[in-house]
Amino acid sequence: MHADLGPVDATLPDLRCGARWEDIHRVRPRAPLTCPGCTGAVRAKRSPKKLRFFAHDVVTPDCPHHGESLAHHLLKAELAGAAREAGWVCALEVAGHGWRADVLSTHPTQGRPLAWEAQLAAITIEDVEERGRRMREDGVGVCWVSDRSLPWLGQAPSIRVERADDGTLMIIDGLARFVSSWCPKRHKCSHLAAVGPCPGHGHWEPVEPLPLVRLAAAIRDDTTRPLRLRSGVHQAWREQDRVVRWTTAAYAALEAEQVAATEVAEAAQAAALAAYRRGLPPAPPPPDVRRRRLHQAGIAQLVAEEAPRQTGEPAVFDPPQARWAWGVPVSIGGRVRAVICPDPTAVPAVLDRLASVVLYVPADKDVDVLAGHAAPGQRIAVVNGQRRDLQLGGGP
Repeated sequence: MHADLGPVDATLPDLRCGARWEDIHRVRPRAPLTCPGCTGAVRAKRSPKKLRFFAHDVVTPDCPHHGESLAHHLLKAELAGAAREAGWVCALEVAGHGWRADVLSTHPTQGRPLAWEAQLAAITIEDVEERGRRMREDGVGVCWVSDRSLPWLGQAPSIRVERADDGTLMIIDGLARFVSSWCPKRHKCSHLAAVGPCPGHGHWEPVEPLPLVRLAAAIRDDTTRPLRLRSGVHQAWREQDRVVRWTTAAYAALEAEQVAATEVAEAAQAAALAAYRRGLPPAPPPPDVRRRRLHQAGIAQLVAEEAPRQTGEPAVFDPPQARWAWGVPVSIGGRVRAVICPDPTAVPAVLDRLASVVLYVPADKDVDVLAGHAAPGQRIAVVNGQRRDLQLGGGP
């Protein structure tokens, strides 16, 4: 903090106050600079690698910045630089209600905030989760960043980085993509001893090193989010409970499709086992339920791909709910805009709620069935591999 110019940011060319570095670095008389955390006097310094930062005249143990190393200052500066290059508006050392962000980036038009936390020192996962909780209560997302292999990486939204030869900050851990795999005949799994539908054999795998600025841009566009992985998780990740990874909406939808198919397959296996124990021939799951869950998963994948193209925003899916007639609600821009494959027999109980959304079904014959239970004028759209108009331009 400059006594006359106000807040000073050493990572910006104009220092955020319209001044030059030469105006505060090694000048006489000394620039009137103080720490915003403890109000103690600080001075402008440069590292051997020309990093600009501020250092206390006298060590202040009670200062929130006490103990920050030169490496920590460097990482914060690199995080701010990458986020700004990706289009975020950034400020360093921003305090909130019970939290302080190393770098707080704000979406340039939406005002959506994201904190980048440079963490090099030892810290417990409990501390990481508690600090993240306080930020989320204020509506602030967070990404923890380290250049070291720390035990909590992958247990919270986090990434590990390293510097390339040209100085670019590269992500080497914390990202994942989903690789789908299905049996040729999805109604009959060839990997299982008992007859039943394919649960999916896809898996998550690490992503090759990626520049940090690419992730920052994807988070800005809301096409990439942290996800707690549920299906096809790498054994080492699962054993260490390192299952929180940054991934795209499309990969999340592929996993959701497999999760839904797995539930159907497990129900079929359980029913077959129960029938075997009773000495009865195995009965398949109810075909209408099995068909609806599989179509919900398939349409969700298509919607995840098409929503950003047709609306400029990603789609967010929730599990089937009674309040949406056991369909999958699709939220875009924070509001439910569509419901995938609701149960026709449950529709009459929620006619008023469904009136504001469009209902997705896989074929024209499903339109006729659903329309027979829905209110007059209810919007119903066919979404499949050939027809992908989500019809989200209208409606309240």
